Amino acid sequence: MNIAEIALFFILRVLERSKVNKKVNVMNELILGLFWMTYYLIHSMMASMRFKHFIKLTAPFFFPYYRLVYSIFATVNLILLLQFHLIVPSQSMFKSLGLQWVGFAFLLSGGVVLLIAVRNYGARFLWRETKVDTLITTGLNAYVRHPLYFGILLLLFGIFLLSPLWKNMVLLIVSTLYLIVGILLEERKLIAEFGSAYLAYRKRVSMLIPWIF
Repeated sequence: MNIAEIALFFILRVLERSKVNKKVNVMNELILGLFWMTYYLIHSMMASMRFKHFIKLTAPFFFPYYRLVYSIFATVNLILLLQFHLIVPSQSMFKSLGLQWVGFAFLLSGGVVLLIAVRNYGARFLWRETKVDTLITTGLNAYVRHPLYFGILLLLFGIFLLSPLWKNMVLLIVSTLYLIVGILLEERKLIAEFGSAYLAYRKRVSMLIPWIF
């Protein structure tokens, strides 16, 4: 076997292993996407009015603490899923220092938006069921109807641009779809609660991204 044949042999082996690695990565990312979808589905089910009504009827003694237990359960599972997300191998889609700086700006902006939104709504909703008596249309809500979700979206885009891996793209797509579906379901309740006032508010203010969408 001469040098050319040895070189060709190693090139073919590298290509074969590359194909296997790509297949493994694709499978990993599909499984990861399935885990994120499952997490969001459980999250939505536990947050739904129907499920809360069921808990209230079957375990009235537990219901006052349900929101706190729900928040702890969601947080613990989110931490575990993020740890799994971090260890899953994935390939980079592109490399751009400029886009990484943009991603950092998105990440910082998302954190600021979330802090302002939580302060505006009040943090009590994290551990106690709260009923909103008045429609909030001031502050960030004057520019976007769901500032909490807007902040999360900024964070997700920031993560992807800072670390443009395929698995982060999967997280971005699955999470964005979840946010949109969650908003549509939430707005049904808001329309039922506030009626024409919310319909008028919806016409003049963007849903998720100020002035765009």
